[in-house]
Amino acid sequence: MVVRIRKYLLNLWLFINDYIYLIRSLSNHYNKSNLERQILLLSHALEKGMTFKEKKTGWGKEKCMTLCNYTEQYLTNNAILSDVLIYSINIINNYKNDPKASKDSVLLSRISGITNKYKNVICCTPSVKIVEKPHLFENEAILDFFNSRYSVRNFSDKEVTNEEIQQAVSFAKCTPTACNRQSSRVYVFKNKETINKILDNQLGNQGWCDKAGAIVVLTGVQSYFSGGYERNQVFIDGGLFAMNLVYGFHLQHIATCFKMYVRSPKLDENFRNICGIPGNEQPIVLILCGHYCEEVTLSTASKRFNTPLQVDGESIM
Repeated sequence: MVVRIRKYLLNLWLFINDYIYLIRSLSNHYNKSNLERQILLLSHALEKGMTFKEKKTGWGKEKCMTLCNYTEQYLTNNAILSDVLIYSINIINNYKNDPKASKDSVLLSRISGITNKYKNVICCTPSVKIVEKPHLFENEAILDFFNSRYSVRNFSDKEVTNEEIQQAVSFAKCTPTACNRQSSRVYVFKNKETINKILDNQLGNQGWCDKAGAIVVLTGVQSYFSGGYERNQVFIDGGLFAMNLVYGFHLQHIATCFKMYVRSPKLDENFRNICGIPGNEQPIVLILCGHYCEEVTLSTASKRFNTPLQVDGESIM
């Protein structure tokens, strides 16, 4: 009974710490990030509106006006244009050119003020694209690619280059995200001293972690998600990105293994200091990677069981 009470109290303590972290991540201290969240949401809303076949005349007026407000607010307080702001400026410009968009004089004046001042970042890239049925894939080859990836815990001494890491990240950029928020951030550590500090913080190397050529720390920007209803979305988007990142390494014949992130508040604080992770970013997972050894490498069989599947309430698997 005492053990059970201690477990409940520990879980309560952890939940309280998670709540405190969530509130802090949305505080004014991260006003820039919070503005970017609003800008991303509104930009994507207008972008989606442009894809509709049938649109009401004057559609999107309030959203575009609000987007102009947030964009101007951001530009007033930040001298350097981020990718998010360049994206929003182009969305605003493309909205203006939509035949069914609002022609309200006040709105058009606001749009012109932004687009004229930052016309050097406006490109000809449209906010919509044609999506066609994909060409036929070689199913067996693709299935073989996915089935050939296993978690590996033995690595060679060959360096994982920055170019290989960038290529894997480029692969992962294809990952879908909630309202195009693209909240994932990637930190890579190849310095052995730093790797050992990270492993010591995360309960040791377990007899194999220090053999990796690099540790990838994947985080998500928590402040890109607004409050309670979206509190877990950062983990969903981050998990999807992590899996595609691993396949990006696999495509280059680089072995990987996931290491679960230990979320004790004290360890979390030390971990952030070691890795230089801002307070509004949520660590998602650690990925150890390295080139394959020349000799035979063993991995766990990790049998895959049938996934329970229902269609219209009826089990078919």
